[in-house]
Amino acid sequence: MKAWYAIIAGMVFFAAGCTSTFMMVKNGTGYMLGSESNEVYHMLCESGDLQKILLESQLRQEAKDDLYKYNCSPERSRDKVKQVFAAMVPAERKALRIAFKSNGYEINAMHC
Repeated sequence: MKAWYAIIAGMVFFAAGCTSTFMMVKNGTGYMLGSESNEVYHMLCESGDLQKILLESQLRQEAKDDLYKYNCSPERSRDKVKQVFAAMVPAERKALRIAFKSNGYEINAMHC
């Protein structure tokens, strides 16, 4: 019986370490924040949306800089975005989602 508790506890810790980001949808097209696709780069970076979103969010400057860098620079990295997102406190994650929403994005919307 103790073995099952250890297995379950291990699975919980493993799942907590695999924090993902969130799905962002605009104009019917959705991607995960941190996706390295050219479409996400165009949607967030070339349009200037991510700069506006980060300016209005209530994040620490370091988190803003890192999110921009790992989404919009030659150093684009899904894993680095996930690390930055995982390091945020819940209030920062919520502020980021709210900033996306106020800039015309739906969050975690699954359209069929």
